[in-house]
Amino acid sequence: MFNKLTRLLLVLCLAAALPFPSLIAAASGDQVSNVTANYSSAGNVTVSGSSEGEQVVIQIWDANKSLVAFDSASVEAGKFSKSVNTGVLTAGRSYDVKVSDAEGGAYANEEFTVPSSSGNIGGGLITLPDTDTDTGTEPTPGTNGTLVVQAEAGSEGRATAVISSEQVSKLAEAVQGSSRTAAIQLQLPSGANSIAVTLPKAAFQQLAAGGLTVTSGIGSITLDAQSMNAIAAAEGTDIILTIGKADTSGLNAGAPAVIGSRPAVDITITAGSSEITSFGKGRVTISIPYTLGASEDRSAIVVYYIGENGRHQIVTQASLNAAGNAVNAVTTHLSTYAVGYNPVSFSDTAGHWSEDSIAYLAARSVIAGNGTSQFSPNAGVTRAEFAKMLAGIAGADVSGYRSSSFTDVKTGDWYLPYVEWAKANAIVDGIGDGRFAPTSPITREQLSTMLLKFAKHTGYELPMSGQQAPFADQAKISSWSTEAVTALQASGLLTGKPGNIFDPQGGATRAEAAKVLASLVEQMVK
Repeated sequence: MFNKLTRLLLVLCLAAALPFPSLIAAASGDQVSNVTANYSSAGNVTVSGSSEGEQVVIQIWDANKSLVAFDSASVEAGKFSKSVNTGVLTAGRSYDVKVSDAEGGAYANEEFTVPSSSGNIGGGLITLPDTDTDTGTEPTPGTNGTLVVQAEAGSEGRATAVISSEQVSKLAEAVQGSSRTAAIQLQLPSGANSIAVTLPKAAFQQLAAGGLTVTSGIGSITLDAQSMNAIAAAEGTDIILTIGKADTSGLNAGAPAVIGSRPAVDITITAGSSEITSFGKGRVTISIPYTLGASEDRSAIVVYYIGENGRHQIVTQASLNAAGNAVNAVTTHLSTYAVGYNPVSFSDTAGHWSEDSIAYLAARSVIAGNGTSQFSPNAGVTRAEFAKMLAGIAGADVSGYRSSSFTDVKTGDWYLPYVEWAKANAIVDGIGDGRFAPTSPITREQLSTMLLKFAKHTGYELPMSGQQAPFADQAKISSWSTEAVTALQASGLLTGKPGNIFDPQGGATRAEAAKVLASLVEQMVK
C-alpha cells in the first residue's frame, strides 16, 4: 500500500510540474473504463468510472494544453467517483478529462466541449469511451508553466510547503524564451488557515522575466518582473511567502460596516529576518476568493488596505473578476487586505448608459457628486477635474505638491496638487505659454493623451484587442494625440460616436470620462 501511494503522489507531482509530463501512456497498468464527467454550475466536475486498481489520477486540461485541475480518487468495488473543483469553465471551449491508474500507465481520455448555451457555468453529461490504454502523446503542461504542490499540514492550521531548486529550474524551462507568467498552485490540507511556502531566492531571478503567480484557496499573489527583481536583490538565500486568513475584529470605527464578514488576507514575504513590504516601481496583484452576495452590486465590491493601526483605506485598483469568484487588487506593497462593500448612488444617474461606471468609480472614491446627491453625468469635465480623477485611480499622495509649474494654477486652488502630481509624472504638459487651462473643458483628444501617459506612468501596457480602423474624421485629430487615440481605440477603451466619428476637439462629458476610466481600471486588475 505504501508503494502504491508513493507512486500515486509521484504521478500527481509529475503531471503538474514537468514542462513535458512524464505520465506517458503504457500498455500495462490497471484498466480504466466507463468514464463519465458531469460539469456543474458550482465549478465542479464529477468524474466517475471503473478501474481494476485501488487509486486513479484525474486530470482536466484545456485546449491550450493548460492543466485546469487534477485530483485523485479511491476505487471501491471497482468503481470511483470524485468531485473535482475546476472553477468556472468557458462556454464553447473544449476540455480533456484524463483518468489514469495510480502508476500513470493505462488511462482513458476524450475531448468534450462545454455547451455554448450554458454561459460560463455550463454543464452536461459527457461520456468518455471505454479504453484501458492510449499510446498517443500526452498533453504538455500549462502554457503558463504551472507547478502544483501539496502543502503539508501543521499545527493550528498553519500549512507549509517547500519548493526545491530543481522544481524552479523545470518551471523556468517551461516559460523560457517567453514573457509568460510562471505559476505555483498550492493545494492546502483540510482546515488550513495559512500557508507558508519557502522558495530559493534564485527562483526570483530565474522567473523574473514573466513574473510569478502563487495561488491557494486562501488567496493568491502575482508579482511582476520589477517586484521579482526587488525580491531577488534582498539579503538571504531563501524567501518565505505566507498567505493567511486575517482577523478583522480589531479594525477601527467604520470598518465593520463596509467589510462585515467578508474575507481578508494577510500576505507577507520575508528574506532572512527581514520582511519585504514594498517593491519599488513593481506592481503586485492580490486575489481574494469571493462570491457576490445575492443583493450586492458588483460595482460596489472593493478592497481595503488595513494599516498597522487598524485604519482601513480603499484600494482604487480593485475589481471582482469576470468569473465572479475572486476580487483582484493591484498594489505596490504588502499588508492585510479585505474585501468590502461600498455602494454609492446618485439621484440623476439611474438608467443612464454610464450608470455602472459612475457607481464603480464612486465606490472607490475616485469621483463624487456635486453636493446635492447628483452627479451631472452629461455635464462637461474640466482638465483639472480629470487630473484629479487620474490621481485618485493611482492612489497618489498629493499632499507634498504645494507650488505650481503653471502661471494659471495658483496657490490655494483646490486642483493645484493634482495638476502638479500629473505634471511631475509626465502625464500633462500644459497648453503652451506656461499655462494649463485648469477650468477649460477637456477635449476628447486631450483626455486620450492624458490617459495613455497615465497608463505608461503606472507601467500598464494597453492590450491590442479592439478595432483599429481609422475614424472617419481621423484627419482632424491633432498630430500630438494620434498615438494615444490609436492605442486607446485598439485596446477597446475608446469608441467613436455614431458614424465612426471621434470628434477630437469636442468636449468630454463626466459620464464619458467615468466610462473610460472604469474600463481602464477593470483592464488593469483583470
